[in-house]
Amino acid sequence: MKRISIVSHKSFEEVLQKLTATIGRPDIKMFNEAVTASATIDDVEEVVKGAIGSSDLMEFIRFDVGEVLRKELGGDGPKVFFS
Repeated sequence: MKRISIVSHKSFEEVLQKLTATIGRPDIKMFNEAVTASATIDDVEEVVKGAIGSSDLMEFIRFDVGEVLRKELGGDGPKVFFS
């Protein structure tokens, strides 16, 4: 895992959108079904190739850990996400 910190004059939402625009986000249930139905490793590779974005990355899940802090602080907490 690699941690990345970015300092920008742009809004958090704008930076997040730019960072994640090219990441594939497959329907995980359908992705899992396709991997399970694959008979060979070549079949699995084709399923994965179809699910990744142009960045060659795929997001399985995203957590907005800042949401809990914002609720505690009345909406003024930090904006943080893990993918």
